[in-house]
Amino acid sequence: SNSVITEDTIWSGDIVITSDVEVAEGVVLTINDEFTIPEGIVLTNSGTLIINDSLIIEGQVVNTGTLTVLGSGSLVIRG
Repeated sequence: SNSVITEDTIWSGDIVITSDVEVAEGVVLTINDEFTIPEGIVLTNSGTLIINDSLIIEGQVVNTGTLTVLGSGSLVIRG
């Protein structure tokens, strides 16, 4: 089942992504550590995705919102 992020959220530390993730419209997801979206998982961003560290996408990303990579952050899409 999908995980829908409905309020502003910061990802840091040990977060394991095991199902599709959706960032709802009007919501900010901030990436403060290195995270990998595994193969077979879909990240849907309808809100704002801010990458301060590293986001590696081995699955799929669907972006209808805003995607921002700050400073020394990085976004790698392998899917």
